[in-house]
This record gives sequence, C-alpha cells and structure tokens, in this order.
Amino acid sequence: MEREMCQESAEKSTECFESPLDQQDSIDPRAEREAVRRSDWIILPITFIYSFLSHLDRSNLGNARVAGLQESLKMTDYQFSIALTVTFVPYIAAELPINLLLKKLGANTIIPLLVTLWGLVTTFQGFVSTYQGLLATRFFLGAVEGGLYPATVLFISNSYKRNEVQFRISLFSSASALSGALSGVFAYWLIQLDGVCGIPGWGWIFIVEGIFTTLCGVAGFFIFPRSLSTCGFLTPDQRRIMTVRLEQDRPLEVQMTEEKFSWYQVACAFKSPHVLLAAASLFMIGSNLYGLAYFEPSIVKTFGYSARMTQLVSVPPFAVGFVAMLVSSYLSDHYGARGATAIAMASLAFAGYLMFMISNSTVVRYFSLFLSTAGIYSASPTLYAWIANNSAPHYRKATAIALGPIAANTGGIVSTWLFSSSQNTHYQAAPIVNICFSAGIAILCSINLIWLRSCNQKREAQKEETDVLTEKGQSIVKNMDYEEWLRLGDKYQTFRYAY
Repeated sequence: MEREMCQESAEKSTECFESPLDQQDSIDPRAEREAVRRSDWIILPITFIYSFLSHLDRSNLGNARVAGLQESLKMTDYQFSIALTVTFVPYIAAELPINLLLKKLGANTIIPLLVTLWGLVTTFQGFVSTYQGLLATRFFLGAVEGGLYPATVLFISNSYKRNEVQFRISLFSSASALSGALSGVFAYWLIQLDGVCGIPGWGWIFIVEGIFTTLCGVAGFFIFPRSLSTCGFLTPDQRRIMTVRLEQDRPLEVQMTEEKFSWYQVACAFKSPHVLLAAASLFMIGSNLYGLAYFEPSIVKTFGYSARMTQLVSVPPFAVGFVAMLVSSYLSDHYGARGATAIAMASLAFAGYLMFMISNSTVVRYFSLFLSTAGIYSASPTLYAWIANNSAPHYRKATAIALGPIAANTGGIVSTWLFSSSQNTHYQAAPIVNICFSAGIAILCSINLIWLRSCNQKREAQKEETDVLTEKGQSIVKNMDYEEWLRLGDKYQTFRYAY
C-alpha cells in the first residue's frame, strides 16, 4: 500500500523519503556558516574537555606509578598490568550498549552522567591503600567511562556533514594527546602535595583530577544538547539550517528520526567488510596508542631522568601528536582522503617504532617517540570518521562506531602486557610488535580503500538500472518502500562510500 502511494505522485514520494524541510537554495551561505560556527562553539569545547578528562583519568595511573604508587601498594609489575587490564574489560562491555541507548535517552543525559560518575570514581581512587582497592576503583572507572568515546563520535557524526566529521572528531580525540602532554605537568605539581593530610603525592593526582572531572560532568547537564535540532543555544533559524543541511548531505535519504531499533541492523554492522577492516586496524592502533599513553613516562624514565623530570620530558612528544592530529584531519576532510591519511600516519608511526628499536642512542630514541606518537594518534580519528561516513542507517552506524573503540581497547589490553613483559630489556620486545602493527594498519587500510572504491565503481556502473531518479538534488523512489531503504542502508545503490 505504501509503495503504491509513493508511486502515485512525486509529492507523496517526497513525503516518504525526502526532508520535509526547505530546499537547499533557501539556505543563505552566510547564515549557514554562522550556524555551523555557533554549533561548533557549543559542541566542540565541552566534548574536547570531556575527552581530555577521560584520557587524563584513565592514563594518570602511569604518572602515579612513576610517583610511587607501585611501591606504596607493594605491587609487582604483574599486578600493575592486572590493574590496567581490569579497566578495559568493563570499558569494552559498556561501549555498544551506551551507543544503542544514545538515541532513546539522549546525549544530554548519558554523556554528562558518565563524566560525573567516573569523576567520583577517580576521586575515590586517590584514597585507596591496598592493591584490591585499586582494582575495584579501576573496574568501576572502566564501567562508567567506556561509553564516552563511541557516544561522542556518534553524536558528532549525526550533527555535521560527512566532509566535516573527521576534523571535529580529531578535535575531540586530540585531547588524548594533549592529556598525555599535560598529565606530566599536572603530576609534576600535584606530587609536591605528598604528605598533605596524610595522602601520598600519587593520591593527590587522582583526587584533584577526579574532583575537577566531577564538576565538569555536573555542568554538562546544563550545557550539552540532545541534538542541534533542539539545541537551546541556537536560534530557531539556526536549528532549521543545521537540520536541513544534514538531510541534504545524507547519501541515503531516509529520515533517521523515524527508524526503530532493530537487531538486524546491529548484525549488519558485524558483517560489513569495511567495518571489520577498520575495526581490525583500530585494534592495532589501540595497542600502539595505549602503549604510549600508559608507558611513555616509564620509557622516558629509562633514559636516566628523575621522577619529576620524567613527567616534564614526556610532554613534548604528546604535544607534537596533538598538532599532527589536527593538521592531518583537516587535510583528510578537505581532500576527502580517509584511506590515504590513515596509511600515511601508520607509515610515520612505523618509522618511529623502527627507529626506537634499532638505535641505542637516547637522543634518537627520544626523537622516535615524536614520530610514533604523531603517527598513531593521527591515525585514530581517521578510522573513526571512516566508519561513521560509511555506515547507515542509525543503529547500524551506532553499532559500527562502537566496534571501533571496542577493538581499540581490546588492543589496549595487549599493550598493558606487552610493555610489562619488556620492563627490564629496554622495551625491545614491544617495538617489534608495534612495528608489525603499524605495518598491519597501513596494509588493512589499503585493502579497505581498494574495497570501497570498487564498491563505488560497481554502483556507478549500475546507476542507470536503479529506480532512483534525481531531480534538483532530491531522490524520488519509485519501486522501493521505506522499510527496504532502512534494510539496505549503506548497501543501497545510491550510497557512495568515502575512501
């Protein structure tokens, strides 16, 4: 019945499959730029802060270790690796459920709640006095922090055009590199509170950073929007503009707001070759990235620096990684080169790890950290943007995006044991694996690029055989009902993959 109605007239077809909003020529370019700019000022600062705090509160265990946590709690290297690993298990388990709930509960509720809860857990971590207490706090930290990254990537990808996504994801993600840089500075000052109120210096790292995180989480309940179409900080015209431009940019023109949850769409994400290739790449990225985040201070300490100087000397490589992430993401968006960017950054990381392994010079090894940090941190947002660009409809996209950090954090588990087993051998075993992983990232991204380009070429060849007519930028579906559009998603012939 619905199919016959859509075939009956162009008007009813557009009601089913097109945006009910204004045409593109009704959007003034200056007004659009202003709407995007204001949206950026609302979304990007708070997501950046949350990402910064997420990485700070998760990786500050490495700074606390240098400051004496391991000795205070009488932990072996094996037990320290357990403390790192126990965070990842609930972290991974939380990522997919949070993304599937995001649309129903709203980003304005879920994201600030997660931040508030992990801030409280981080604060309590500063008061632990036993190894068992540390394990408990690390477990709950992973449980409440795990959903932040995939939920934020999903929110950003649903708020901007496809060619605007990676730079904004990188702004959010670059906070991890900046966190790595500044965590050493914060730790340098906070450990000087050693003994105040009977709390060791490493405890103050957790307490001060945890309290600040909690306050930021509470503030988010009043700031974070559910969506740009309902954001109170935008004018009615700006909300309309942000909605219209997304409808016009969508390669598969289905109103996602009407989509209902389906396990079929969840399963489709697990069966999509481009998603699996990207997830495998992110597994290797995660292993390399977390190795740097958790163990770079310990690596730098092997160069002969004191605990305090180690905190400062570990800053510059992360600062360079921060800049490299932003520059590479801007170029990737500008040229639409997701695959090429990922391959180039993986190659840069490969060079850094190789240099670290073959050289015995402290200067050369330190310089190699700049290359590996810049390369691996820059590859990460490229893969997340790639997944987001190429997945539809909503619940397939939500699942695909969640698979990325699930894979990356599984790789993080590998890194916790990889570096621990190399403690007394100047980390020679770890760079070998990191070199192989960096090469693997480049290879898998090359395969993915070729696969996606091939899919687009096949769809172009079949273009004349489709039932989709294009008139003035609007799609009119003649022989396809609404449910069929949702079923096919990014596999429909009008969908073009970004590569």
